[in-house]
Amino acid sequence: MTDLILAREDSQILYTTAWMFLFTSLYGFYDGEYNMLSFLHGCVFVNSINYWRNPVRGFRRNIDILTNIITLLYGSYTVYGLHNSHLYYYCILSIKLNFVLSWIVYSMNKHKLSVLFHSFTHLGGNIGNLLLFTDIVRSHEIE
Repeated sequence: MTDLILAREDSQILYTTAWMFLFTSLYGFYDGEYNMLSFLHGCVFVNSINYWRNPVRGFRRNIDILTNIITLLYGSYTVYGLHNSHLYYYCILSIKLNFVLSWIVYSMNKHKLSVLFHSFTHLGGNIGNLLLFTDIVRSHEIE
């Protein structure tokens, strides 16, 4: 298909890294404390693999982006005021920086580097939620 925004081999990398969202979502449900965030992370998983299996501009891409924005906003709201929340916000900062870098290098036709930076956005989101789900970010300081 000529409308692909990335070569098939490059989109397969992002398709593969998107599977991380499934595991952190399942772990979040297992933990049981942040079920809504776990659900949203599961939605990110479904929409990401749906998009990266055939990355073309259009409705699936827009839904993927919207799901990620909602999840980032809800996650930011959820951790506000929690002990060590700054660690979660560092992950969100990492997501934003890597996303911007991925688009900058993509516009320079450096698609492999763009994929690397975008993979880091997937990694940053998963690390942030694991910090939350494993109680490194928590509602109180351990005494």
